[in-house]
Amino acid sequence: MSTSLDRICFDGFDKPIIKQVKGYLKNLDGFLYIYGAVGTGKTQLIADMVRHFIENREPILIKQQIGITDGKEKYDDKWSFKKCTFIKEAEFFNFLKTLWQHDSRVESDKIDILKKIDLFFIDDMGVKGEAPWIYERYYQIIDARYCNKLPTVITSNLSPESLKEVEPRVASRACSGDIIELQGEDRRTA
Repeated sequence: MSTSLDRICFDGFDKPIIKQVKGYLKNLDGFLYIYGAVGTGKTQLIADMVRHFIENREPILIKQQIGITDGKEKYDDKWSFKKCTFIKEAEFFNFLKTLWQHDSRVESDKIDILKKIDLFFIDDMGVKGEAPWIYERYYQIIDARYCNKLPTVITSNLSPESLKEVEPRVASRACSGDIIELQGEDRRTA
């Protein structure tokens, strides 16, 4: 029986990468960190993933933590339609900066939405540099998503080691799940 995951076309990617991405999409468990040099296809890869959810709107099993009993986490499994959000870092933080200058409560409300959305895609983490306020916002969002076991896909030019040097708290959580390195020349100029 064919599923919508079988119909996703990841043009130009090696079979092991496609297999790893499809495995992540099937289980939607924790974080997926995709990194590589400029032009290696990171944005294309997550755009294909987002397109899959927009086109299929399939119900997906969500595990929600409902408490801790005798030191063991308890989960409730339920089927639900996924809501996903895709953001490019530069646009997102320019937007937050504008909100912050006017009303910090509005910024907080926007961050709270990203902490809870079912599926979150962050493209180009780290392109805005090492401004402390940027990584503090990332930490707020990523820590909440990590604690609630919400699926999160991140692309970056930074390797996990480089991200750890910039912000170890973010790296520890963002790189806690599957990691894919994309290699090769810049697809835009090749």
